[in-house]
Amino acid sequence: MEAMTISPTPEQERKIQEALRAGLIESPEQLLDVGLEHLGGCRAGSGAPDSIGDAVDRVANFGKRHGLSLGGLKIKDLIDEGRR
Repeated sequence: MEAMTISPTPEQERKIQEALRAGLIESPEQLLDVGLEHLGGCRAGSGAPDSIGDAVDRVANFGKRHGLSLGGLKIKDLIDEGRR
């Protein structure tokens, strides 16, 4: 496969720099990996996750893979809080 050059807009570049500074991503390449992972979890053409359960599983797996912590909170607690 041939290499691809991606040129972000100035606004996209600013957001990438903010995400890097905040520690949300370690590299622009990781941002692409996360974005592509998200696309793979969406129904073709809809842009929506297959189900809420699937979305929660993807977030949990992402957190485990990247060593993220909710500081003792559980995803279920956050979902319940979001419904209030």
